[in-house]
Amino acid sequence: VMKKKLEKYCRGMEGVEGKLVVNILAGLNKVAYPSFDTNTHRNTFSLADVSMADTIIESATRALRNIRPAKLYEELDFELLEYLLNQAGINFAESNQTKRVADIIDYFYSNPKLPMVRDEVIKSAILDGVKSLRIGIRKGSRIYFKKVYECRKPDQCTPPSVEEGEQPHSIELDDVVLPWRTALQEQLEHLKETKEERVAGGIKRVWHAFYINGELIPVAEALESFDLDTLRLSPVVRVVEVIQEGVDVKLDKYEVSVAPDEEVEIGIVLDRVGMFVGEVFLETSDGDLSRSKVSIDDKNPTATVEWKIKAPGEPGSYTYDVKAKSASGELLREVRLALIVRPRGREANKGIPPKGTKVSLIELEVDALNFKPLRVIDVKFGPSSEVEEASLELQASVGDRSPRISVMLSNVALDDVKSIFPAIVQMYGIAIGSMRYRLRIRPRTGDYMEAPEFGEEEARDLERYMKYYVYEEG
Repeated sequence: VMKKKLEKYCRGMEGVEGKLVVNILAGLNKVAYPSFDTNTHRNTFSLADVSMADTIIESATRALRNIRPAKLYEELDFELLEYLLNQAGINFAESNQTKRVADIIDYFYSNPKLPMVRDEVIKSAILDGVKSLRIGIRKGSRIYFKKVYECRKPDQCTPPSVEEGEQPHSIELDDVVLPWRTALQEQLEHLKETKEERVAGGIKRVWHAFYINGELIPVAEALESFDLDTLRLSPVVRVVEVIQEGVDVKLDKYEVSVAPDEEVEIGIVLDRVGMFVGEVFLETSDGDLSRSKVSIDDKNPTATVEWKIKAPGEPGSYTYDVKAKSASGELLREVRLALIVRPRGREANKGIPPKGTKVSLIELEVDALNFKPLRVIDVKFGPSSEVEEASLELQASVGDRSPRISVMLSNVALDDVKSIFPAIVQMYGIAIGSMRYRLRIRPRTGDYMEAPEFGEEEARDLERYMKYYVYEEG
């Protein structure tokens, strides 16, 4: 009986041990944590009030979670991870610097501006960034960024309407975190080439393309025609097709803009597919060919034929076909040319003005999800110009809805257009089915703007979309 009384006196919450624990917990009223003094710009520590809990650890963690800003996070998504690092002066998603996963984790151990976060929570937030296409991961020689969807036939590609990044199953400390632009460029470098192998019945051709505005655009071509912001949000598909043995026919231009009655010359390129040997006969719906029969064999696996067409006298859009047939009359390949005949009379000059040209008005029309021309115009003419009129039209497909957006701006700065239009497009992302924007840009002061010099890449990005009017004195 005495032994039981003694144990009851010593043990349990009513005994000496319990009361000692309660007194210790009650006496713990502060917890110290690393912090940064913004006044003295030095690392120091701060104190937080502690409320009583069942354990010392629970008391401390509760206090660190409840202070503002919190010094302990048990969950993170990428948005919060990026925000915390930006607050500490560390930017990696929009920079051009790469960082190891270990380096990012080390920031949370060494920088008192940052909260306490477990390693696995940080890794989970990094994976979330890959999923949202904000960053990429390099594991060895492989880049994890955009998902690549399989497509057996080019005319039957239907990638998902919501684009997500491809996450690795896990990430290690030595894996490298890439800013999204770097990740996209490195990934696309591996997807630019077309690979072919001989199979039964022809050639198996594997190539990659972006799915933009309902069309497949090969990666190499898309890199020249669209900015990285557009490509980041556009699905990539891997096209695997078996091409019948024979010839492949391509044009050096698939769309040409000409004046009425102007003669245009198009190059027709024939490439051998597989082990085909024989004569190929070319037929066109209009125009003259430099030759209508071509021999394809081991010594001559490729050939070029010149095609001359005289444009119609009436403005409008016209199409012309080229067919390649075998000696037996079998159709091997068919391609189509689009000819756009401009109106007569006083017209704008299409393309890039030479350096020093006095320009009284610029018209920009882009019928694609591509803001690169807008950015080039802003860099070259922004300070000396203003937007007389700007319009944006887009149609999207969101579930069972098909929203249409139409925005008109007038007498605004180019900066305003550059901020507003991309923000609207960002709301719908890859759900956009079609988009077009137009701008009329005039001098901010005076009668003209003087054209600066354009680099090769700038000219390539802009020349298809720009028209300009030369200032005439008097």
